[in-house]
Amino acid sequence: MRSPQALVTVVSVGIGRAIAARLAAEGYEIHGTYLGHEREANELAAELPTLALHRVDLTAGDGVQRLLDQLPQGRLDALVNNAGIAPEEPLDRFEPEIWQRTVAINLMAPVALTRAGLPATSTQTAVHGHRCRTWAQRATRRRATRSSPTIPSPEGRPAAARR
Repeated sequence: MRSPQALVTVVSVGIGRAIAARLAAEGYEIHGTYLGHEREANELAAELPTLALHRVDLTAGDGVQRLLDQLPQGRLDALVNNAGIAPEEPLDRFEPEIWQRTVAINLMAPVALTRAGLPATSTQTAVHGHRCRTWAQRATRRRATRSSPTIPSPEGRPAAARR
């Protein structure tokens, strides 16, 4: 039986790193992207033998397609659109290039990856970074006992339902 496959954008730090670790613990083979934080990405790959790293600039015109070309053919069981930026420039100094980069990372890349992954996705699980951040913030504030978002297990049931 083949292991389920997940694509997680920006696995080198933060929430993406935690999600990749959780998916690995759930039995997933992970394809994780990074652009910066190369040392951290390589450290995570050393910790998670089921993680394949893909260095990609999701803002580049061909970045998403280059990533898709690097992924194995076949089923994608989970997609975590974790990449995102939130520039904090005053509106009068928010240059068009900053807007373009923000829209490319926060909107265009997730839409393109989701659209590309849907035909090949068996469980059609897509987790978007803003939802993960919202969940993480709520969990921290509430001191929730559950420490991770619901992630489909290799058996197809959410991890939370198996507890």
